[in-house]
Amino acid sequence: MSGKNSHQAVEAFVEPLNRARSTVTNAVLAVSPGGYDPGGPHTLAFRAGSPRLSTDYGDMTLTAIVGYSAVETKDPDRGPWKVKTESYIYRLTAADGAKVISFEWHPSGSSPVKTPHVQVGPAGLGQGLGDLGKLLSKAHIPTRRISMEQVLEFAIRELQVHYIRDDWEKVLMETYTAFEQWRTWG
Repeated sequence: MSGKNSHQAVEAFVEPLNRARSTVTNAVLAVSPGGYDPGGPHTLAFRAGSPRLSTDYGDMTLTAIVGYSAVETKDPDRGPWKVKTESYIYRLTAADGAKVISFEWHPSGSSPVKTPHVQVGPAGLGQGLGDLGKLLSKAHIPTRRISMEQVLEFAIRELQVHYIRDDWEKVLMETYTAFEQWRTWG
């Protein structure tokens, strides 16, 4: 998403993400203080903490933290300002606080794993795996970069998170399509 200045570029980045999240929660994603300023890194996260999501088997919470920078670009089709995603964490947590699953990419963080990955927590593994379960709960399973729309669709379809909009499929398809058109990585 682009803009004539950094503020417009950030707004163009945040709006579709807030539209996507509206399929499962009314909680609003907000930029960190100074988040419309040029440069970064800045952070996009839920304004009031991780919102609860309803399922048939109990509530979960959704954490979404996106690191980004507002940068100038010489590409006339993508500027003069655009937002560059620097990192993300999309985590689903059980009502008791146990991690279900977390989609992460934090290339400049303290973790030795710099590539996109998924981590399945104890709540996502279930019972009876013993030592294998302990290993899997610490594993960083490689993935490609993933969008928030993909995580939300996974949550609705596979984890039976209740959607709050009847047009959820249309909304996620529209915002994902825009994401695909504007991303600059393969």
